[in-house]
Amino acid sequence: MKLKRFATVMALAVAALVVSVHQADANYTYSTSIVIDSVSGTGGTIVNTPGAGATFTSTAGTVIGLQDIPMPGLFLPTAPLSANLANVGVATTSPTPDSFVVNYSDSITVTNPSPGGSTASVTITGFLTLSNVQELGGAFGGTVTNQYNPPFTAGPAVIGPNTFSGTIGTGAPNDFFGPPTIGSSLGSTPSGSLGGVITPGPIPEPASVAMLGLGLLGVGGLLLRRRFRNA
Repeated sequence: MKLKRFATVMALAVAALVVSVHQADANYTYSTSIVIDSVSGTGGTIVNTPGAGATFTSTAGTVIGLQDIPMPGLFLPTAPLSANLANVGVATTSPTPDSFVVNYSDSITVTNPSPGGSTASVTITGFLTLSNVQELGGAFGGTVTNQYNPPFTAGPAVIGPNTFSGTIGTGAPNDFFGPPTIGSSLGSTPSGSLGGVITPGPIPEPASVAMLGLGLLGVGGLLLRRRFRNA
């Protein structure tokens, strides 16, 4: 009875290994959650809305909106994915040049859509600098720049046999950044974007997994032989 139970346990162990490798090849999704941590250079109001994003409205009338990305699609964990980490929009009614710095944190969550929906997250930080933003006679002026804070590779996040990291460049200004059109609507899809790359780590090779499975069975067989000899 004990030998039968042992053989069953070994079979289950090998089956679990095979399932984990199958999940390594599954499609994954990602989502982001961005918050504004602080603003320097002007007064105003920060509003962080979980599941939607964040906005800051300056006392002069400039509004910057940062929009979350809610799992836009599937990707394989075997190749890097160029990812949009937040939409960015800037609108203003300020008749005088308005300048300030917005510090933010953005959490990137990777999800395995297989049964159980395991997730793992990494967080990146950075700051957006708005310089001389204004509206005058229906014309808009100013610039918006972004700079990520180190480390420029965040993670890894671990889901089963897979690892994922968020790569955001080298720290150069405007790396992976699409500047917004100042004065555009802060509607459903703002015109600018914060970008990055979701980079997968190594996953077990099928041949390696097969060898490991055979190794487990071999160890099990050796233990069974020893039990028979000592019986």
